[in-house]
Formats: sequence, structure tokens, C-alpha cells
Amino acid sequence: MRMEPSHVTISNADRLVHLAGHLDDGTRLDYAWALGVREHAGRRISRHGGRWAGLSAQLVRLADQRSSFVIIALDDDEDRTATLATP
Repeated sequence: MRMEPSHVTISNADRLVHLAGHLDDGTRLDYAWALGVREHAGRRISRHGGRWAGLSAQLVRLADQRSSFVIIALDDDEDRTATLATP
């Protein structure tokens, strides 16, 4: 299902945020409206991270297990914390 930003409502915003994008040739992306989305061992994983002022953070949501965790590091190397958050 393809949803354009102009068709976003409160009721479908959560689904839109987790809907992975596709290239024009149909190739699926692992990015969905500010979240990294993928599957690992058959389970859905959503991830978002960033850095600011010497800190970096990753928020990881394991949707099928109804759980989440956060990594906060005194390090502005976002790639290093992203590696911790990627199975």
C-alpha cells in the first residue's frame, strides 16, 4: 500500500511510519519515514538514532516482542552506537 504525505491521518500515521519505502524499480528500502525498518530472524525491528553535543543515542523497537530499548553513549560516533543496535 502506498501512502502519500497528503493522505496521512492520525489513524494511519503509525502504519505509515513503519512502511518501508521502495525505489522506482521496486527495490525495497530499509528506511521508513525516519525509522530504519528491517527483519532479523523473522522478527520486525524499527530503529532511530542520532547524535548531539558529544552524545549519541539509538532507540530500538522489537515490535513482535512488544519491547524496546535505548542505547545512550558519551560518544558522538553514531556508527558505533548503530552497530550496537543492529543484530
